[in-house]
Amino acid sequence: MNKTTTLRILSLVLAMGLLQHSHAQMLWPGDINNNGIVNGVDVLFWGIAYNNGGAPRPNATTNWEAQPVTQMWSEYFPGNVNYAFADGDGNGTVSMADLSSTIQANYNLTHGLVTPENYHNGQTGLDAPILLESAVASATPGMRVDIKISLGTDVLPANLFHGISFTMRFNEEFVKTNGVFFQAAQDAWYDPDGTNSAHLFKVNDNTGLAELTITRLNQSNVNGYGYIGTISLIVDDVPANMLPGLLKLQVENVKMIDANMNTYAVARTEASVEVVQAVTTNTCPDVIAPVCGANGVTYLNSCYAEAAGVTDYTEGVCFGGCIDPEQMNPTANCNYNYQPVCGCNGITYVNECVASANGVTSYTQGPCNANNNCASLSVSIAN
Repeated sequence: MNKTTTLRILSLVLAMGLLQHSHAQMLWPGDINNNGIVNGVDVLFWGIAYNNGGAPRPNATTNWEAQPVTQMWSEYFPGNVNYAFADGDGNGTVSMADLSSTIQANYNLTHGLVTPENYHNGQTGLDAPILLESAVASATPGMRVDIKISLGTDVLPANLFHGISFTMRFNEEFVKTNGVFFQAAQDAWYDPDGTNSAHLFKVNDNTGLAELTITRLNQSNVNGYGYIGTISLIVDDVPANMLPGLLKLQVENVKMIDANMNTYAVARTEASVEVVQAVTTNTCPDVIAPVCGANGVTYLNSCYAEAAGVTDYTEGVCFGGCIDPEQMNPTANCNYNYQPVCGCNGITYVNECVASANGVTSYTQGPCNANNNCASLSVSIAN
C-alpha cells in the first residue's frame, strides 16, 4: 500500500469519526429534559426513568460540561428526549446516584438558551390545591416558623399522582441566610412504605425562592391527598423600624405529572405570619411559671407563649419528665446552624443549644421522624 493510499484511508477514518461525533446529541449532566437549566423539573424526569438502563456513556463525567451521547437508549420522554439523558453519571443505569451527583451538584446551572418550564397552575376551587398552614400567627426575630404543606383535599384529591415540582416565594428580608429547611412527611400518602419516593429541596437566599420536588420511583400512579412535609423559616434579626411586618410564603409555579408525564393543574395558595418586636426581659418577666402550648411546646410563662402567638395553653410543662423549667433560658445566645436534634418530647430543634434553652433534658441526634429510606437532599444555596 503506497503512502498516498494510506493517507486517504486515515483521512476517511478521521472524517467518519468527526461525522459521528457531530451527529451525537450533547448531554449536560443533570439537565435531563435538555432545556438549558438544571432544576426540580429534571427530578420528575429522573423519577420516570428511575431503574432504567442502556448503553454507558464513554468517558463520562458528572462535571458541568457538554458530553456526546453516541448510543441512544430504547425509550424516550415526551418531547423526544432520550432516557440516556437521565443517566447523569453515564454508568448505564438511572439510579439514586444520578440525583445526588448531577441534579443536586449542578442545580441551577445553565447552558445555551434556556427554554422556560411548562408549569400548569390551576384555579382555586376547581383543582387540587397545595395548602400552606403556619403553626403560629406571629413570630419574633430568631424564631423558627413551621409551615405544614399539604397536597389535595378530600373533595379535590391529587389523582394520578407520580410527582410534583413547585416553587415557593418568601420575602427574604425577613428570613435568615441559610435559615430555610424542609422535613418530608414520614410514610406519606404517596409512599406509605417509605421506600418508593425521593425528594429534592433547594433554596436561593438571595432571591427568596425555594423549590420542592417529590417523585415516586416505580412509574405507577397513586390517588390521594394530605400532608407532604414541613418547611421551616428562621426569622432574621429584623430592624425595629421594619416591625411589625408580614412574612409571606407563596406557591409560585407548579408542575404535577402522572407516570405518562401528562400534567395536571394545581391551585396555588399562600401563608403569612406577622413578625413583631422581639420578646425581651423588659417585655416579659423571667418568672418560672411554665405553660404547655396547644402546639406541644413548653413556654417559661404565659407571656412568652402569647408573644409566640400561642393563646391556647395549660399550666405546667408538656411531657413532664422531659422538660425542666429551671433549665429554660429564653435569652440563650444560640446560633441557628442546622444540626437538628430530636427532643424527648418528640419536637425537632435546630441544634443542641436551642433544645437546652427550651428546657429539654435529653435528645438524640437528627430530626424526629426522619425517613431514612427516602432521598432527603435539603440544601441552601446563594447564587
